[in-house]
Amino acid sequence: MKKLDFHTNLGLFAKQSKVADMILRGLKDHFDVSLPDFGKNHMQGRITPELQEKYTPYLKPQRTPDIKLFYDIPTAWGLDKSCKNIGIIGWETNKIPSRELQVAPHIHPASFNWTNILNNLDEVWCFSKSTEMAVQQAGVIKPTKIFHPAIDTSFWKPGDWKTSNSIVGLDHETNGDEIGDKFVVGFVGEWCHKNDVVSFVGRIVTGK
Repeated sequence: MKKLDFHTNLGLFAKQSKVADMILRGLKDHFDVSLPDFGKNHMQGRITPELQEKYTPYLKPQRTPDIKLFYDIPTAWGLDKSCKNIGIIGWETNKIPSRELQVAPHIHPASFNWTNILNNLDEVWCFSKSTEMAVQQAGVIKPTKIFHPAIDTSFWKPGDWKTSNSIVGLDHETNGDEIGDKFVVGFVGEWCHKNDVVSFVGRIVTGK
């Protein structure tokens, strides 16, 4: 069984950690998986005893892996020429950062040239066709593959009013009719302070 080091953020209260956990569950039956970054850097102090126990089987001594799999922002990837390097990327727009920019004194301009970073990989796994197109149009010439996250998409199945109503707390079927003073706000993204979702919803409710 090949040794795979999975470099990601597991344990943070974010959608990235949930997706990373699902990826890990898919890897563990096919590779000898290690989590070399668990509890380090920005995860320090955020690991609960429950998470420590859950991921202990993957906390292994430093080793030379056959594959390094990265799922984080490309600027955090520590590429290793002694093994195969694969990066997983998801992106929301049709352009990825592809040139050097000096935006802050503590951030090296090259960190914003994701094209160069991705071209130092052996493979690039993209969460969607649109991400793959953005990567290729930015000048990435390394092999790309579509790698859909393990998410139950039936949650958004069109026309399933009974299921969607129960999820958002509506206690009756609408069959597409008006639902009075109740409404549903669709939000695709991470519910966190950075995105200021509370203010966004507040403006919808108050009209200000």
